[in-house]
Amino acid sequence: RIDVRQAPLLRGFVAAEAGTGRQYLQLLYHHLAIDHTTLERLLDEVRLLQQGQGVSLPPSLPFRQFVAQARLGVGAA
Repeated sequence: RIDVRQAPLLRGFVAAEAGTGRQYLQLLYHHLAIDHTTLERLLDEVRLLQQGQGVSLPPSLPFRQFVAQARLGVGAA
């Protein structure tokens, strides 16, 4: 369970399978924080990182910047 009154609302756990080198990612998230579209984008980024193409990802932006844009009605541009 996730307590929505306390961050984070998204958690990831990685497990390696002994002897095979396979790795598994388990995501625990609340639907208040992530919808279907966000989950797809997150998994696309994970795939790029697994393929060694992490440099092609855009730089991460501070969450406070997103909040400020949303509250002020200002576009990302």
